[in-house]
Amino acid sequence: MDREINCGRAAAGKGLMRKRIFVCAVGSLAATLIALPGIASANDGFASTAYPVEIQGTPESEESLSLGYGSFACSGNLLSGELSAASEELPLYAEGSVCSQFGEAASMEMKGCRYELRPETNAAVIGPAGCGPIRIPLPSCTIKIGPQTLPATYANTGKGTVSVSISTTSLQFTREKGYACSAGTFSNGHYDASWNLSAGSQELRVEDIAVGVLVTGKESAEPSAQPQVAAESYTSRLLGDQSEAYGLRFQGTGGVLAECQSAQFSKELTAAAKDLAVKTSLGGCRTLGLATTVKMNSCGYEFHVLNAGPPYAASIDVDCSVAGDGIEFDNPFCNVKIPAQSGLTGISLTNTGEGVNRGFSMVLNAKNAQYTVQKKNFLCQASGGSYSNGSFVGTVNWRGTKH
Repeated sequence: MDREINCGRAAAGKGLMRKRIFVCAVGSLAATLIALPGIASANDGFASTAYPVEIQGTPESEESLSLGYGSFACSGNLLSGELSAASEELPLYAEGSVCSQFGEAASMEMKGCRYELRPETNAAVIGPAGCGPIRIPLPSCTIKIGPQTLPATYANTGKGTVSVSISTTSLQFTREKGYACSAGTFSNGHYDASWNLSAGSQELRVEDIAVGVLVTGKESAEPSAQPQVAAESYTSRLLGDQSEAYGLRFQGTGGVLAECQSAQFSKELTAAAKDLAVKTSLGGCRTLGLATTVKMNSCGYEFHVLNAGPPYAASIDVDCSVAGDGIEFDNPFCNVKIPAQSGLTGISLTNTGEGVNRGFSMVLNAKNAQYTVQKKNFLCQASGGSYSNGSFVGTVNWRGTKH
């Protein structure tokens, strides 16, 4: 399916995903970097400023349940647990919840169940498997809720705490006959709850959990010893951001042709690799201050770690699955098409940092990219025709996270 990217003045969102600045290419190989599928925002897990730390969850509102025979609310459900290191999952135990209906009340009995909070998958699991079920013995109707996965959202509050909300219309539950309900098992329950999670005097947040990545190996006739990108654990996510605002410049006939406001690169690593097809998300691209639209068609971008070094080097390909396809750039002055091509060199790779903060920088000085130009008016900086002088320069910093 064709994807279009508007490189105009769209404002960057302020969600949890980190936004970065990038340069939008017109008439250069840069198109391959920016016309790929978007990257979903993600926060892999919980982190604190110190470990171990006690976590407390305070209700932000009453829990609300609607289970087919009427609604009721539960209050006072306090969560607690410990975070011993940055983690993709935070198990929290609940206590003190009292549910009321028709003027009658009953405590929520957890029966060994807990909430297992998982930001990466936007889920809250009632677990572990085999626990419970949770029991709410209201005089009007006894409710049982077994292990299951519920949708949840997570957000940093900006005050050193995390807000977590659960909201579902497909809660699985069992009713035991009471004076207000009939017995049965159902999967259409409505359940809404939210808590504010805090870590005492420490700061708690949801964020990507860092994993060290680096270029390793050396020039060798043996493939297994040759340079490649590796992570300290798998599966990991490789993320790339330019080093500074508008730090990447894309050039062709007429000089610097375009720039973009934001971008992020991503690649899943299941093992060490030297061939990396990278997804890209960007926004706010322009040419001479006006919007530029990029159409990827069937094409993608891939870079290859070369059998050289250290110091290490890489090359870039434009790959298209449909013959004759290319990445197209359209602005008010020109239409530019980048055809499939490979082996564009001029990229150096240098390892940076230590431990989980290890990463590598990619310095680009790639030249001789092929492209064609359809001139729309006299403001187009290139005449119509074919060129092989496309280039891009700048620096992208790469880091790793758990995935």
